[in-house]
Amino acid sequence: MLARIRISSKLAFTIAFTLFFFIAVTAAYTFILHHTLRQQQTLRDRELRVQQLANEVAIQMLQARRLEKDFMLRKEVTLVESVRKAVQSAIRQAEEMIRLGQAGQDEAVLDKAQQIVLAMNGYLQAFQGMADGYQQLGLHDEEGLQATVLQASRALERWLRWPEAVPHIVQLWNSEKGYWLGRDNASALEVHNTLQQLRTLFNRAGGKILGKADETLLQNYAQHWEALLTRERQTRLQSETMRSAIHAVEPLIDEIRQVSQHSANQMAASSQTFGERAAVFLLLLSLLTVAICAVVCGIIIQSIARSLKSLQHFAQAVSAGDWDAVMPVEGCDELGRLADAMRTMVDQVRTVRLLSDRLVLILLLIGRGTLPARVDPPQQGEVKAVGDALNQVVDTLSAMQPLAEQLECMAQGKTVAPLPEALYPGEFKRLALATNQLLARLQHSP
Repeated sequence: MLARIRISSKLAFTIAFTLFFFIAVTAAYTFILHHTLRQQQTLRDRELRVQQLANEVAIQMLQARRLEKDFMLRKEVTLVESVRKAVQSAIRQAEEMIRLGQAGQDEAVLDKAQQIVLAMNGYLQAFQGMADGYQQLGLHDEEGLQATVLQASRALERWLRWPEAVPHIVQLWNSEKGYWLGRDNASALEVHNTLQQLRTLFNRAGGKILGKADETLLQNYAQHWEALLTRERQTRLQSETMRSAIHAVEPLIDEIRQVSQHSANQMAASSQTFGERAAVFLLLLSLLTVAICAVVCGIIIQSIARSLKSLQHFAQAVSAGDWDAVMPVEGCDELGRLADAMRTMVDQVRTVRLLSDRLVLILLLIGRGTLPARVDPPQQGEVKAVGDALNQVVDTLSAMQPLAEQLECMAQGKTVAPLPEALYPGEFKRLALATNQLLARLQHSP
C-alpha cells in the first residue's frame, strides 16, 4: 500500500500529521488552561460578590436598627419608611445572593440567603406591626389609646366627692403614672388591683353616693385600660419577634461568608485538580502522538531502505553479469519509477548485447561469403541506428546476388537482360556498369 504513495507525499503526510497533532494538543492545552483560569476567576468574582453582598446586608441591617431605635425614641412616622427602605434594600441584596447561589450551584449559600430573606421579611412585618401598634397606642400622650385612657382617667375625678374613694383614685392615678413612666407589669397590676378595689367599694356602698354614670365611667376606664394593655402586649410580642429576626440574621451573614469562602476554595481546588489531570492527559497524548509519528516515520524509512537495498542487489547482480536478475520493487513512488527505469535499462542493454552478438555473427557470415538475414533493431536510441546500418549492409550485399546470377548465365552462354545500374550503390554500381558493358560486347561479337 505504501509503495503506491510517492515518497514526497509520505513525508508531507508525516509532517502534516505531526504538525496537526502538535497544533491540536497545543490548542487543547491552551483551551483547558484558559477554561480553568476563567472558571477560577469566575469563582473568585462570585466569592467577592457574595462577600460584598453579605457586608451590604449587614450594613443595611445596622442602618435599620439605628432607625428603629430613633423611631422608638422620637416616635416619628417618617422613620418607618426609612426603616422599610433599609430592610427592603437588604432583602434585595439577599435575593441577589440567592441568584448567585443558584448560578454557582452552592446549596449552602442558597439556603442561608433564603433564611436571611425570610428573617428580613419577618423583621419588616414585625416592625410594621409594631409601628402600627404604636400609632394605635398613640405616638404622643394626646393621641390614640393613650389619649382615650387619659380622658377616661380624668373623668374619674367625679369619684373624688366620695371620701372613701379618694385614696383609691389617688392610688389609681399614681399606678397609672408609674406605668406611663416604666411600662412595667407591676404598675399595670397595681392599676388592675385598684380597679378591683373601686368596683368592690362601689358595689358595697357606692350606690348611695355615686350613680350609674359614675359606674359607667369606671367601666369605660377599665375597658380602655385593658385595650391599652392588650395593644401594648401585642406590640411587645412584635418587638420580640423583630429582635429575634434581626439577631438571626447576623450569624447567617457570618455563615454565608464562611460557606462562600469554603465553597470557593473547594471549587478552586477542584478546578486545579481538573487542570492538572488535563495537563497529564495532554502530556500522555503528546507522547502518544510522538510515538505514532515515530512509528509512521520508521515504517516510511524502512520502506525506503528496503527498496534501496533491493535496487542495490539488483544493480550488483546486473554488474556481475546476471542479466536475468529479478527486480522485486514495485509501486508508483519515486523508487518504483526508478526500478522501472532500471528494468528498461537492463532490457535495453540486453537488446544491445543481443544485437552486438548478431552483428558479430553477420560479420562472420559476410567474411565467409554468406549473406545473413536482416535484424530487428530496437525502436529507440542509438542502437536503432546501428541496427539500421547493419540491415543496410545486408541489403547492399544482397544486391550482389543478381549480379552473380547474371555472370553465371553469361558464362553458360545464356541470354540475359542488362542489370539495373540505379539499384546498386557506390562501387557496386561500377561493377554493374562493367558487367553490362561486357554483356553488350558479347552480344555484338560474331
